[in-house]
Amino acid sequence: MGMFLSALLLSSASPCAAEVYRQFDFWVGTWDIYAGDQLAGRSEIAVIENGCAIEQRWTSATGATGRSISHYDHADQSWHQTWVGEAFSVLMSGGLDREGAMSLKGTVSAFGQPFTSKYKGRWKPVGDDRIEQRFDFVDPETGEWRLWFEGHSERVQD
Repeated sequence: MGMFLSALLLSSASPCAAEVYRQFDFWVGTWDIYAGDQLAGRSEIAVIENGCAIEQRWTSATGATGRSISHYDHADQSWHQTWVGEAFSVLMSGGLDREGAMSLKGTVSAFGQPFTSKYKGRWKPVGDDRIEQRFDFVDPETGEWRLWFEGHSERVQD
């Protein structure tokens, strides 16, 4: 490890203690996700790496799984998320919008297929125990935005 990196790592016990690193903490917890009244799956969200990232572990109601890592990058002052599931990946960046929702935009790509498209996601907290979620993509045939998923998360009470 280089001298600069060693000094940087030792200079701060909590490099991600600033408030901006907590903007997505409303998502931390265990959530049941619904599309309308239908259970779509469950997400377990945890703060990891000394508060520098948020990890999502998703399991759909049918057993499909996926994970995401989200983190704030001080260099470009944006949140970044990488999602990897069994069939596709998503790379997005963005931040809080005027309504206090986390709004990210980027691309979705399918594994083993020539599919890549623009993609956007939004998580809007509604109180402490509910998050409205919406994900859209650009239809490669029409060039128009289309709904990927719309629903809400309800916090699982211990």
